[in-house]
Amino acid sequence: GFSINLVNSFNAEVIFNAFTHYPVTIVSLVPTLLKRILELPGAEFRLKSMRYILLGGGPASDRLLLKCIHDKINIIKTYGMTETCSGIVGLSILNEPENRQYAGRPFKDVNLNIENGTIRITGPMVMKGYLGDPIANGSHDSKDLGRIKNDILYLDCRRKDLIISGGENVNPREVESVIQSFPNISDAAVTGLKDDEWGQRVVAFVVSKNEVDTEKLGEFCREKLSDFKCPKDIIQLDEIPRTVIGKVDLPKLTGYIKGF
Repeated sequence: GFSINLVNSFNAEVIFNAFTHYPVTIVSLVPTLLKRILELPGAEFRLKSMRYILLGGGPASDRLLLKCIHDKINIIKTYGMTETCSGIVGLSILNEPENRQYAGRPFKDVNLNIENGTIRITGPMVMKGYLGDPIANGSHDSKDLGRIKNDILYLDCRRKDLIISGGENVNPREVESVIQSFPNISDAAVTGLKDDEWGQRVVAFVVSKNEVDTEKLGEFCREKLSDFKCPKDIIQLDEIPRTVIGKVDLPKLTGYIKGF
């Protein structure tokens, strides 16, 4: 019973223009795009008028969430996947600011269980199955790492993003969060690079308006993280490559480090 505006590019100005020319009341954004929109003149006031801003598709920094809480922007964090017809949990950070780092509470008919550290989802929203594979029977192993506390899901890491270095698990989101708290860093992405000695080594890509002192950033990381989690290489870019929906484009990042 309502209209939908579809935007086909990852462009903050284009999306904000849609806000100003159409009576948009609900919008779905990834954290990077929300951050870029908030930097535009007049955007903060417009976002405050939204009924809901659904925020998912990647991790949101604590700095971004705290700004939205302070400015009373109605963020609903969401987590889900194509296999579950999109979002399965949600959380209003204005209503529960103390739980802002959690993924959310299950929606109606969604059942969550943690099996061997991974999130299993059951319910009528689960796909029938992958083409050529057995029927899913309403149950899907997300392979994402998580835990449940007081009926709220906490997402530790997407399994495909996990870095294993020297036999230790490294959550790239944790490393990114520390790097983004370093002065003047506006964006960061962390991934694993194949390494003969360690299996994978942690590599960080950073964006800053100024030249980054990688030695000081390395020291900062060592103060906040275990040694095996600290980036072995820090590479400064003008921009983190992202897909049209705003997720980090890992193949392009891999291309940057081939000759490193």
